[in-house]
Amino acid sequence: MEGREFRDLISDFEAANTAILGASYDTVAENLRFAETNEFPYPLLSDPDRTLAPYGAGETGNAKRIGVIINGEGVVTWSGKASVQGFAAEALAHVQG
Repeated sequence: MEGREFRDLISDFEAANTAILGASYDTVAENLRFAETNEFPYPLLSDPDRTLAPYGAGETGNAKRIGVIINGEGVVTWSGKASVQGFAAEALAHVQG
């Protein structure tokens, strides 16, 4: 699961001065339980109104697993579909340059 991969690489992302945020269309309570169960050291945000849909997360049905890197100026510098093992390492390689 992508979230666990990010969890396991969190120190590398922090060394690259990069914050990790997760998000899903689930409720705050559901996300809190999920984050605690998986010991995520980063916030898991709730987006029941699907405001992330324009980024490719899906407008209807289940959310699509995506990743987006936004730089300090608020510009999306990378995005990808998080459907493969090693996705977190791919994102890390991007932020490390």
